[in-house]
Amino acid sequence: MTSDKGISAKTLTLILAVGEGKTLYPLTRTRPQPLVSYGGMFRIIRSDVIPRLVQCRHVHDDDCISQWCADSVDSYYWSQIELLLRNSSFDLYTDDSWPIFGAEVERPISLLRDKSKGTSSIISTNARVHGADISHCIISQNVDIAPGTRVESSILFKSVRVGQGARIRKAIIDENVRIPDRAIIGYDPETDRQHFVVTKTGVVVVDRDAIHRFNATRKATAGKSVAA
Repeated sequence: MTSDKGISAKTLTLILAVGEGKTLYPLTRTRPQPLVSYGGMFRIIRSDVIPRLVQCRHVHDDDCISQWCADSVDSYYWSQIELLLRNSSFDLYTDDSWPIFGAEVERPISLLRDKSKGTSSIISTNARVHGADISHCIISQNVDIAPGTRVESSILFKSVRVGQGARIRKAIIDENVRIPDRAIIGYDPETDRQHFVVTKTGVVVVDRDAIHRFNATRKATAGKSVAA
């Protein structure tokens, strides 16, 4: 059976439910949990939809599964890194039993130029990589990565800007964060903890408040060096 819109009546639906958002803090400091992107995209649905659909007999409650169940920033991070594996249990690309229906916005395709390297990564539309080395990363829409940069095993949210010569490893970079030129993040846990949230498995979470503190410290240190 098919509806007027061409969507099968027996359709697998990915659903997000929301609580207080404590499990993904600080990513939920300024947004509800369903607005935290997953796999480089937003996947959102009102939390009261499931009970209403069940009540109207459009779906059965025992047929429902959740999109992802993140009980910590670590599980959120590692479940996405798993998407990059060849034998991932959740395959968005070749498994026809995992269709995704949603609004599609026309944007330019991703751009890798000036001998950029992209290995085992998801690079979303309108992302621009200029002479950088990207490995095992999820790059969301409208991200811009400057030349001479190396980003490894990291998740970059929408509209992140990474400056020239920066090095980032095992990090989650929040939406609209500007990483300054030659910044080093994810290589020294003790230094990272002075500015950012670092999880039990060593994932560095860089939100907008934290990057402001990081930049202020760099400027103060540079000022002292000039004075000396």
